[in-house]
Amino acid sequence: MNDFETYRGLLFSIAYRMIGSAADAEDLVQDAYVRYASTDRDVVRDVKAFLVTILTRLALDRLKSAQVQREQYIGPWLPEPVFTGRDADPFASAARDEAIQVALLTAMERLSPQERAVLLLSEVLEYDHDEIAEMLDISTAASRQHLHRARERIAAEKQRFQPSADEKRRLIESFMGALQSGSVDMLRDVLTADVIARGDGGGKVAGAGMRPVLGFDKVARLYLSLAERVLPVQRLVMEEVNGSPALVLYTNERLDGIVTFDFDGDRIAEINSVLNPDKLAFARRQISASGR
Repeated sequence: MNDFETYRGLLFSIAYRMIGSAADAEDLVQDAYVRYASTDRDVVRDVKAFLVTILTRLALDRLKSAQVQREQYIGPWLPEPVFTGRDADPFASAARDEAIQVALLTAMERLSPQERAVLLLSEVLEYDHDEIAEMLDISTAASRQHLHRARERIAAEKQRFQPSADEKRRLIESFMGALQSGSVDMLRDVLTADVIARGDGGGKVAGAGMRPVLGFDKVARLYLSLAERVLPVQRLVMEEVNGSPALVLYTNERLDGIVTFDFDGDRIAEINSVLNPDKLAFARRQISASGR
């Protein structure tokens, strides 16, 4: 295995965390390879740091155009989901940790591109501020400031108590049971009072919703109504997505949606549904690659 292939999975996971798009992450990894292939290897002291620097700078450039696109995006924007329970997929296994959970990826949207980069390089890859400053061509003081601001802005997400994976699966099963039985009381035992539901259809899926739905009463009505229409015609399977249990929706064996959850203690606090077919393309390729 050559040097680049050794770090391909790592580069993909960095790009995905930065951009929130698996398809764009693949493109950035390929762009990084092209640059690496045209570089004189004799001047590269640390291959890993060199590749991380190239990839991070490419991601920063991509984020500038991505921010404009997201300002024009129709309805709520959510990160592209990635299956992480499929060991045959090197990209997914390289990205399997809490830093790719949907809630944190969504929270990172509130950060500036440089704040994202510094947070990722410092807290996930454990580079020090002198190294980060060199990678991003900024001062050490600026690196520290970016990290401080980034931590403050995503602190609320990390303050939520995250249950174990088994407890998450139990809560999702209880949520599904409540929908199947049409029980508001059962939903009340599963959802927080201030639960949020988002549907990302990108303007391409009818009924995806143009804005988040807030509060137990509205979310309960929404999902009980959806269950009457969806459950008879779709198959729902629980799989690991972005490092956490999620519901995967199939219509006639075609992947049509992925629903991820965020939790606060023994309740579901967020329900995030990705329905935009463009954002399901990478996950569909993962399914095809697994032979399922």
